[in-house]
Amino acid sequence: FNDVLIGSHKDLKDENQTIRSPKIGTKASDVESGTNASYAGETVTLKDTVSYENLVVGETYTIKGKLYNPETGSPILIDGKEVTDERLFKPTKESGTTEMFFTFNGVKLKGKKVVVFEDVYSNDIKVATHSELKDENQTVYFPEVTTTVRDSITGDFIANPSQEVTLIDKVDYFNTVVGLEYQVKGVLIDKATGEPFKTADGEEVHGESKVFTTNAHDGSVEVEYKFNGVDAEGKTLVVYEELYNNGKVVADHKDIKDEGQTVHFPSGQTSVKDSKTNAKIGLPSAKQTLIDTVDYQNLLVGKEYTIKGILMVKETKEPLKVNGKEVTSEKTFTAETSDGTVELEYEFDSSALAGKTIVVFEDFYYNGINIYSHNNLEDKNQTFQYPTVDTEATYKGKHIVPANKEVTIVDRVSYTNVIKGRKYIMKSTVVDAATGTLATLSSGNEVNTEFTAESEAGMIDIQITLHTKNYMDKKLVVYEELIDVESGEVIAIHKDINDADQTVTVDHLIKTGDSVPVLPIAVIGLVALGGFVFLAARRRKKFTEE
Repeated sequence: FNDVLIGSHKDLKDENQTIRSPKIGTKASDVESGTNASYAGETVTLKDTVSYENLVVGETYTIKGKLYNPETGSPILIDGKEVTDERLFKPTKESGTTEMFFTFNGVKLKGKKVVVFEDVYSNDIKVATHSELKDENQTVYFPEVTTTVRDSITGDFIANPSQEVTLIDKVDYFNTVVGLEYQVKGVLIDKATGEPFKTADGEEVHGESKVFTTNAHDGSVEVEYKFNGVDAEGKTLVVYEELYNNGKVVADHKDIKDEGQTVHFPSGQTSVKDSKTNAKIGLPSAKQTLIDTVDYQNLLVGKEYTIKGILMVKETKEPLKVNGKEVTSEKTFTAETSDGTVELEYEFDSSALAGKTIVVFEDFYYNGINIYSHNNLEDKNQTFQYPTVDTEATYKGKHIVPANKEVTIVDRVSYTNVIKGRKYIMKSTVVDAATGTLATLSSGNEVNTEFTAESEAGMIDIQITLHTKNYMDKKLVVYEELIDVESGEVIAIHKDINDADQTVTVDHLIKTGDSVPVLPIAVIGLVALGGFVFLAARRRKKFTEE
């Protein structure tokens, strides 16, 4: 008093004379991953560990938290509502930690990040705050990935199912936390079913990247998928990828309709036919045209392709050669739809192919690379047959017929390489070997026998009736033509005027009604004379004995 100290209070531990300046810090993380990388799923829970300093022990505080957009500084709105959390706590120590939790639908946050703001209140008075938009510790990232898959051979979204396939998926990642370890894992999905694609042995096809540490928020990594493409013929496969951090999925790309993560495996069928018979059977000729209708599936629309075909001889498994050259055809086209049809024509001399079977092999090319082959020697649809007929004409089992009599010649015709179950007509005619003119038959100039082939090879007996009065001592040759009923085209011929098997001879020495030769008059006289001599000798012997 009057500048004289009359009392003092200097107690560093006296709370009543202590003014505190609290301080807080926050460390945000995803509950699943345990890091500040989170999956933008339908249910996201973030944990914010709030560290505090200089609070009054035992006093009740309120912590209020809210998520903000660090790019705009505005609160995050989910379905029009802010994402917040609030809780009371009483510190047992001046410094320590407490936890806040934020649960919300994070689907729309893919590729974005959020920052957690925290405020501490005492008696409704804000005593501490942590609201730094650029603080990495209170920031959570929601990564995003996109994928672009390509075949290692074509370099495009199409692959050859006829060989071992390696698909390379380039995975671009965005908005990751720098310095954390990540790994990409994926699986191939069958687009038609939406289920994982399985190989013939029932195995799914998976791929994964090496574990990598990001040195930037955005980057890329490649994932390979290796499998036997034969199992994928005609299928469309989509690559599904997941980005993992700390063993938990933090991003994925699973869009069944995304062409960027889709690979097409073509398929095709061919159906060959003759331009005349409109069927897979025909007559060898000096100029024949085969038409191969190629149905394709699962091509990339708008791309240019080339189909190359070659004719193969089934019996030899070698390419057909005419005048030393292989018979080929090709056509280039642009696919207006993923599925379509293209026709290839083969014009060649097939004269020497009777009895042969031809198979059409086709290969599809894209940018000069083979993407599909249809090369199956056993496929009936891509097979063309050249029939044969062979005949043996006889009368009562022999090649001789009696003169001046109506006779029935049986021509046993064997055929090969026809289409089972198809109807045919065997057209039979008889030719005078000396003049080459048609013989007159009892039924006209020809006999037509219709039959259905029960197998690809068989035999039928043709009965040909004619009168031999005008063909004394002549040779008659039976000609056969095999006709396809549906098209009316001749598909096989046996007409060899010098063929003894299809020839019968009219012999005037054969008795009417049988096939025993008639003996000449001189021979008959000798026989009669011999009989007379024999009888005379017997009578003379009898007279002597008497």
